[in-house]
Amino acid sequence: MANYHLNISYGRVGKGGPHIDYILGQNKYANKETEIKYTNHNLPNWCKSPKEFWVAADDNERINGTVYKEVRISLPNELSHEKNIELLNDFIDTILEGKYHYSVSI
Repeated sequence: MANYHLNISYGRVGKGGPHIDYILGQNKYANKETEIKYTNHNLPNWCKSPKEFWVAADDNERINGTVYKEVRISLPNELSHEKNIELLNDFIDTILEGKYHYSVSI
């Protein structure tokens, strides 16, 4: 099995909305290169878009709370693009176990 490198950071209140713009390459990040975007996984029924979800998280989290965890993984160059997507999906399934909303870009 291929190895990958993990980096985890935490987003404070007020960072959720701007960060989803960055992930999706929207607004001031429109020139950011993103290849694949997974955005609507496990959104609650009341929510229509990832942006709405992350802005609501900013609005409703306690003042010193954590709105999101960002997990960055380095996928191996030795694998094909398709194998890296498969590895990423396996990682997401294993770590999140279908319990959390997530937004992803490559």
